[in-house]
Parts: sequence; C-alpha cells; structure tokens
Amino acid sequence: MQTPDYDFCFLGCGASTVLHLLTHQNFFADKRVLILESAQGFQLERTFCSFSELSLPVEGELKFQSFRASGVGFDRLFESSRAYRCLNAQALFAEFEKLLKRSPHMKLLLGQAMGRLERRGKLFSVAGQTAEFVFDSRPPELTERIWRQHFVGWELEFESSQPLTSPVIMDIESDFCEGLKFFYLIPKSDRKLLVELTYFSEQVFDDAHYGAELEKYSQSKRWTGYQIVAKERGVIPLVSIFPPDNLPAGYRPLGVRAGNMRASTGYSVWRSLSQCLSGGPLLATTFDWRWRLIQAMDRLFLKVLQLNPQRAGELFSRFFRSLEGETIASFMSERPQWSALLKVIAVMPKWMFVKALFGRTPFSNKHIWRIE
Repeated sequence: MQTPDYDFCFLGCGASTVLHLLTHQNFFADKRVLILESAQGFQLERTFCSFSELSLPVEGELKFQSFRASGVGFDRLFESSRAYRCLNAQALFAEFEKLLKRSPHMKLLLGQAMGRLERRGKLFSVAGQTAEFVFDSRPPELTERIWRQHFVGWELEFESSQPLTSPVIMDIESDFCEGLKFFYLIPKSDRKLLVELTYFSEQVFDDAHYGAELEKYSQSKRWTGYQIVAKERGVIPLVSIFPPDNLPAGYRPLGVRAGNMRASTGYSVWRSLSQCLSGGPLLATTFDWRWRLIQAMDRLFLKVLQLNPQRAGELFSRFFRSLEGETIASFMSERPQWSALLKVIAVMPKWMFVKALFGRTPFSNKHIWRIE
C-alpha cells in the first residue's frame, strides 16, 4: 500500500477546521496534518455569536444571560439560562496559531490553489499531496437563486462608556419590504460597542448603503463621542446544505459543508463545535434525523418569509412579542428543545405556513452538494 504524505488533510482553514483541531489537539499531536487554505490569510474581521450551553475552547468568549429585542411598539428585556455567547475571530485564530507553533507535525499552507480532490486507491490526492483522511470545510458552490444574510458591522469605541449592558439581538426596522432588516448590537467592553446592520434578502448592497444606514442609526440613538475602530462584513447563504449519503470512506465534511448552519439564523459555529464534541476526532458520516427535521422546519420558515417578504419584520416582531427568553434562546441555539419548537409554531400565523407548504418560490432553500 502506498504510504500517504500526511495522515490527515484539512481543506479550508475557517472556524470549523480550527475548532476541530483545538478540540482534539491531543489526538492530532502526533499525527501528520496538512491544512490547505486558498486565502492569503485568516478572516479576522468577524464576531461569532449564538445561544449555546457549550463553551468554545478559547479564552475571551463573552457570555450574556440577558438580551434585548425591539421594534415598532415594543422593547423587551429577556433572561435565559442558556447564555448568548460572542467571540472575536481574532481570539480563535490566535489560539490556533499557538497550536501550530507547538505542533511540529502540523503544516498550514495559505494561498494554496487546491484543484480537484481525487481518490487514488485508499488515499486522497489534492494539491499534489496524499492523505488517508480528508476533512473538507470548503463552502459548496451555490448556483441556485437564494436569499442571503448580509451585514456590515462597525465597532465603536466611546470616549467614556458605551450605552448598553446587554446585547440587542434584533432591533427590527419595518420600512424594508423586500425581506428582513434589523440592527444588532453587542457590548464588547465598557467602552466598545459592535453595531451591525443585517438583511435577509436576495439583493446585497454596496458599502456606501450600509455605511449611510449605520450612520443614520447612530444619529437616531444620539450617540456622541465615539470613533469607528474596526469594521466587519459578511454574506451568508440562507439555505439548508446537506452532504450526500454514502460518503467515501475517509472523507469527512465540516462546518457549513456538513450542514451545520441554521437556515433561519445563519448561525453555524457552535453547531460545528457540537459536531466536533459528539463525533470525536474522526467524526461520523451520518447525520441524525432530529437535525434534519429542524432544518426542514427552518426551510419552511424561510419559505414563509420569501413568499411574504413585506411581512418579515412583522413575523419576527411577533416572535419576540409572544415568547419568553428561555424559548427564544433554545429555538435559536444549535440544540433546540422540542418544547421550544412547538411554542414557536403555536405563535406563528398558521395560514401562512400552510400556504407555504404548497406554494412555490423562485428561491432555493435546500442544497445537496457533490464531492468535487
């Protein structure tokens, strides 16, 4: 049998790859590991957030037991035993760089064109290297017409103290009729505040649009004495992504490619951590029916929004007006309880969901990729 160049090859060096290597660093310590990343560097201008009972294996994670949501005619403060967690990408990748320095058998290649992934006997070949196992976190290509979550965030540093003590996970704007528009605020320290403008829609705007809206929002809050110290931007496909059945032996999908993103929220990092913890260092190639059912419910919810884009703000407002913090936190987490799912269904307008079951939308909500 041909001896592989590496025991493990990771395709892509995003959050899911880093989490897997950090979570199982003792297992990989004496293994030959190759990590290939097409970008020239890490995407550090991101803040990862989600409700979860799991802690990331990194220092610097912020935890909030209370959160706010607001919109036209309401402003509510919620409490939850399931914390709202936030982490800067810089902290995650700084911990990963420490791992690389103390791991002599681990090699990272940035700016690496990967080409095709091929099977050669019992080994995989990619970028001129062979490996026995491949972990693939590359985002699958989406050619369908889809909705996206797109956002721009400004990190503001105030001269004295910033105005919030709890995150505002949605401040819903009602004047956007092509989907959902909301502002999102996270207190990062006594003086720093992340303010983010987010849309759920098909159209993605240019930087000037987001900047003008963020400036207008800041003025409406009458914030003064601050400067913009960092910016972040992202585009997330709002679609359930499923790996095909009967994956080749030795091939393991990670992250979004493994179906770890919630189509209704765009959250994926803590679900990826859950996959790492439950699947062990070699992971599993099967995906439980419970998660598939949750994804199906998310697709239906997204279809309702797509068929009624002018009512998206109203539907999310109903969600926050009618439910308590524990239910909201559970529903939006990587492991929602059945009771939370049922309570969300109970407060939604039934006729809109029944109509969506049989209605057609030009947007795709489900994507099954093939191994390239």
